[in-house]
Amino acid sequence: MSMMHRASRWRPLGLLLLATLALGSGAAMAQQAPDPTTRVAPPTPERLDTLRAYIDRTWGTLTRSHDDLLEALPDDKIDHEPGTPWPLYVAASEDTTQVGQRLRRSLTAEEWAQVDL
Repeated sequence: MSMMHRASRWRPLGLLLLATLALGSGAAMAQQAPDPTTRVAPPTPERLDTLRAYIDRTWGTLTRSHDDLLEALPDDKIDHEPGTPWPLYVAASEDTTQVGQRLRRSLTAEEWAQVDL
């Protein structure tokens, strides 16, 4: 069998493979997932009013320092057994040991017992 005959025998298969790759890559590009932020509707005026009312109502709590910690700890959104310490969440970027040491210096033993760091 000559080289020419072998090459011509595989040519249709090669063309089919090329066409499949070209069409497949075009279809894949056309089906890329859309940016999810483009599908988010802006908040309604009612939703913004609700958010603004929440901020107005809770601004004192939202701006407290650790001096107001015991008043800020209770959270009515979580189940809490009376008489047990409230969880205090600390940012991952903070050193929890140092935060605990600072709080122990500023709280009495009775107050510190109400904190679950």
